[in-house]
Amino acid sequence: MPHDSLAAHSGSLSFEERSVLLHLANGASVRSGPQVFDRLIEDVTQLFACSAAWLATTRADGQLSTIAVKALGEWQASVEYSPERAPCSLVLQQCRVIRLEQANVGQHVLPELNLAHATRYLGAPLLDSQGDALGVLALLSDAPFPDDERAAAALQLFAERATAELRHQAAEHSARARTAELSGLFAGVLDAVLSLDADLHVVALNPAARELFGATDGEQLDLSRLLTDASVDRLRRAARDLDRSAVTSNSVWLAGGLQGKRRHQVFSAEAMLSSYATESNRAFNLILRNVEAQRQAEARIVALTREAEYLRDRAESPEKAERIVGGSSSVQRARHEIERAASLQSCVLLLGEAGTGKELFARTLHDLSRRAQRPFVRFSCTGASSESLARSLFGDERSEGRVRLAATGTLLLDEVADFPLELQPQLLRLLELGEFETVGSSRTHSVELRVVATTRRNLARAVADGSFRQDLYYRLSVFPIELPPLRERGRDVDELAQMFLDRFAHSAGVSFSPLPEVSLERLRHYPWPGNVRELRAVIERGALISTPPNFDIDQALPERRNEVAELDDLAASIQSEHSLIALKRENILRALEKTRWKVAGESGAAALLGLNASTLNSRLRALGIRRPSR
Repeated sequence: MPHDSLAAHSGSLSFEERSVLLHLANGASVRSGPQVFDRLIEDVTQLFACSAAWLATTRADGQLSTIAVKALGEWQASVEYSPERAPCSLVLQQCRVIRLEQANVGQHVLPELNLAHATRYLGAPLLDSQGDALGVLALLSDAPFPDDERAAAALQLFAERATAELRHQAAEHSARARTAELSGLFAGVLDAVLSLDADLHVVALNPAARELFGATDGEQLDLSRLLTDASVDRLRRAARDLDRSAVTSNSVWLAGGLQGKRRHQVFSAEAMLSSYATESNRAFNLILRNVEAQRQAEARIVALTREAEYLRDRAESPEKAERIVGGSSSVQRARHEIERAASLQSCVLLLGEAGTGKELFARTLHDLSRRAQRPFVRFSCTGASSESLARSLFGDERSEGRVRLAATGTLLLDEVADFPLELQPQLLRLLELGEFETVGSSRTHSVELRVVATTRRNLARAVADGSFRQDLYYRLSVFPIELPPLRERGRDVDELAQMFLDRFAHSAGVSFSPLPEVSLERLRHYPWPGNVRELRAVIERGALISTPPNFDIDQALPERRNEVAELDDLAASIQSEHSLIALKRENILRALEKTRWKVAGESGAAALLGLNASTLNSRLRALGIRRPSR
């Protein structure tokens, strides 16, 4: 049904039915932008059949300023008024929905609207992530409002939608400011900078590049005009290499430089190529330097490019924001611990099985902290060599690392138990002193940030077997928080399953009936070894193979018989801790005997066991293994 005709068809519906329809219509119409607030006020006016509705935010000087006002069917000019005017002051002070019936209440709140006859007031607060009031959504009427809790909940829902849009617009403003800063640096840097698209077509040159190549302002340029054929081929190979290694590296230094062309003369220039994501593809920056200077400006360009990309993604995709779902006691305990930790600056260690939502809890902690408007940067401690991890985390002289990108914000060390033993002293120095050195340099850098670490492993056991430093363990575990597995969260499974189903149905443009109790019962009794991540996959699979509106739980849940048999076999082979240590000791001794007690090198025991030599030496000490005397 078109949104404009909703009111004409809703006269016979109950308040609850109209609330649902209007909420769905609002979500399906304007998603963001200036029209959102007007549409929201229009919807509220229709739903509550009120005389006036307005949305106001708190200014820096404490005054309230309306951003959308409608009274007696007409849009009104913006109004500024004191928050002390009752009952708006009660909404802001108590941070909850306030309902008031009082003679001439309209004259007390907004006399500018000429609604002295209004006798009913209903207001809801706009709350930020820390629960503080940013403004108010208020209604006036001379007729009674619905007096049940659904009316208050519906108004609060609209207030939350307005708050989300305010956050979205603030993020857009930050992204535009950072992009403007990047553009200014692009124009003012002394190095020559070329902006290239995914096919390496020249998009823009800064003034230094035009001077370097002798190009005029209006001249259309391509790489063949600027570089020799051999340099163009080398640049294309470097771009392909960057695309393949984008997960671990966003820039490459072209050793030996490139050959440029200026008025039929060839010159040599040192070069660095960096890549970054755009809205639809990837793009590149090529920095050329014919003198050894301006390294700081080059690093700043890379940092601003990445931070602008981070802010743009956050501004353009507010719907991707996740929230902690569930009311079970275990989740409430974890949420309470997160709220406590958010007010502190200590390291936080999130413990839990794979798929329990450790990154989501870490992001929530960041959003609740004073660093909420600064970057949240995730770094995976697994799946790469020690050198690649070091370059990606700490950077080098020509590229930024995650530590610098997270400056003044939050750095998430995902699966910290897998961080290489030989790099752990550098991580400890970062945590204790806020200092680090880039790869290949002895220069010390200082940074202020907060570190949150996650792990699915037992770090105390890793310390015992020599694969993790004890001092680093103590430093990381200042504030440990245990996240519950899904199998211990009871009816949280119901809420999560319905949320995932609604989300997938919306993205596919279909509609499913609410999950029946028999399906929810089966979901609650499933063990969920993969936790919330597995539940999401099961619901997504079911949404794809089911025929709407019915969700096929039989097709969605995996076959259990083979899994049960595998679990039985595993249970029969479970070893005690003492047996496992003995097996580990015996395995290491066999490797040492085979390599004639050579530890390091390609033919050493460490390589045979798939370990770093330093890790193996630590385990030898922990297990008391010594080479027998000759």
